[in-house]
Amino acid sequence: MRRRREDPRSVRASARGPGGETLSITLQGENSKTFRIVEPPAHGTLAGEPPELTYVPHAHFLGRDSFTFALDDSAPAAVEISVLHTPF
Repeated sequence: MRRRREDPRSVRASARGPGGETLSITLQGENSKTFRIVEPPAHGTLAGEPPELTYVPHAHFLGRDSFTFALDDSAPAAVEISVLHTPF
């Protein structure tokens, strides 16, 4: 019997602070060696090696952003990010 591969799970993350604050994200799935980014974020950049990533929003960006990742043979999953302004 062949084992069914687990699809990646959607992840929600939030960053509170001024634009440019780094957010650590751990992607969840069965095999971390097969992660790939399908669609990068529109308002920030990703660094690191999946499943351990950091997201840095563009300077002065506040709002929602997202990116999509997948395992080699799975459907894509979205990571939703909210960058919020927090008064000092």
